[in-house]
Amino acid sequence: MILLAPLFLLATPANITVRDQNGSPVAPFALKPSRPTVLIYIVAECPISAKYSPEIGRLVHTNPGVRFFLVHTDQQATPTQAKAHQKQFAIPCPELLDTKHELVKLARPDTVPTAVLFDARGHLKYKGRIDDRFPELGTELAKPRRRDLQIAIEETLANKAVSVPYTPAIGCALPPERG
Repeated sequence: MILLAPLFLLATPANITVRDQNGSPVAPFALKPSRPTVLIYIVAECPISAKYSPEIGRLVHTNPGVRFFLVHTDQQATPTQAKAHQKQFAIPCPELLDTKHELVKLARPDTVPTAVLFDARGHLKYKGRIDDRFPELGTELAKPRRRDLQIAIEETLANKAVSVPYTPAIGCALPPERG
């Protein structure tokens, strides 16, 4: 038997608390009322992450029933840097500082940007690219042919199984974990 999608969790999402761009504690999965949650793992200096800023804004605005968070995977990112990133790229959702890599360990993204969708109960439904705009490193399409994250959100909100629960993401390497 072959598992097609490595969708497993190593931590209980509700127990994870990190700081946001203002330095305030946030437990993304303990917020009430419960609703689907999207984490988009980024590195502020990654040009592919930056190019997705308009699409992230579109996703946030067209999916009001879903919580969105950008997760800075650089453990040394500061609230000042996250605020500057949020302002520079007009990000309309909170930016989280994952200084202990708790959210990284939760879904184990291979690269950034990687999007991860959890349903309202905290079950991982989708992991992978935001869309297929970057089919491989060095290649960018003028517009995507498939909006993978948007499709996964729509299927989750309709209480359907996600038709494609995993796609490989193309982007920048995660910074190495620091002790």
